[in-house]
Amino acid sequence: MDKYTVLVTGGNGCLGQHIVRLLQEKADFVTHIKVLDLKKFSNQLSYRGKKPLEAFVGDITDEELIERATHGVDCVIHVASIVDIRMFPDEATMYKVNVTGTERLLQVSVSQNVRSFVYCSSQNVAMGYEDLVDSDETCDIPKKFLFGGYGVTKHKAEQIVESHDGANLPDGGRMQTVSIRPVTMYGELDVHWVPNILSWAKSVGGFMIPFAHGNTQAAYAGNVAWGFVCAVKAMKENSDLGGETFFMCDDTPMGNMFQIVDPFLRSCGFKIAPFILPKWMTYLAAVLMICLAWIISPVFTINSNFTPASSRFINMHVNSVYKKAAKMLNYKPLFSHGESMRRSIQFYKQPSLWSRPGQKG
Repeated sequence: MDKYTVLVTGGNGCLGQHIVRLLQEKADFVTHIKVLDLKKFSNQLSYRGKKPLEAFVGDITDEELIERATHGVDCVIHVASIVDIRMFPDEATMYKVNVTGTERLLQVSVSQNVRSFVYCSSQNVAMGYEDLVDSDETCDIPKKFLFGGYGVTKHKAEQIVESHDGANLPDGGRMQTVSIRPVTMYGELDVHWVPNILSWAKSVGGFMIPFAHGNTQAAYAGNVAWGFVCAVKAMKENSDLGGETFFMCDDTPMGNMFQIVDPFLRSCGFKIAPFILPKWMTYLAAVLMICLAWIISPVFTINSNFTPASSRFINMHVNSVYKKAAKMLNYKPLFSHGESMRRSIQFYKQPSLWSRPGQKG
């Protein structure tokens, strides 16, 4: 079998871990895996890795490091990114990593004769202040992103990735690039979305009063990861595939934020009230919170993810479809909804994820 090496940046994160696992277990054409992250890669999903794996530790803006990491690589899966949707995001760092880091990684990849480049973008690139209903890859980019700086940096990075499609390589070949836009993810190694809600439920005595009226979308991280593996395989088999963008999701039923996380809350012994707070109350609370943060900022820092933008998001209709990925990448969800929930519930039931220090699970 011919050698085929894949480099995964951000491989220690939730999505990165799932991608590395599926490269080990389901990608027979891959013979060698490299991982680049700020921390040394460790297998956190308890699978048996049969392929050699090489770990690189450092920043994707470090040119010398990424030269070593991309040497001999056939495909780069670029997942490393800064997601900052707080009241006061660190936009300088976000731009440095999401935009400058992506551009530098692409430039080095070209110099190292990397044939394929798969970029992890975000559904946020298509998300403005209006509902996003059954959106596909033909939808317009909003004039103003709902999550400002984050949406801006991911969109700029997408444009840079697309501009490198067809780039001439030193060995006479050309580079293929695609961008993938995942939706909100749940599943093993999620340490943000669902664990934050579980921790919140714990702090209010295990009884949540919902305040989301929207209809939103989420997908199991394992299925999203499988979409990236499908993209790598499709590009390997089709040298004309490039310059494309794909939404990536699965068949998880839609609902408001609390309906989606309800199985995880119940599995931990928490409950949701049968009524919903009005929209205006949620938005007012977010505005008051940000005003309070400004007022007390000279003596105390509050930088929460609970913002007017997040309040608007949970009351919008937001969903995308994966028809293009199914057609061009031969993608279909690897895990059924039942299996996705079983795996996720088993993970979220760990009290260490959502118990605050000093509390017992």
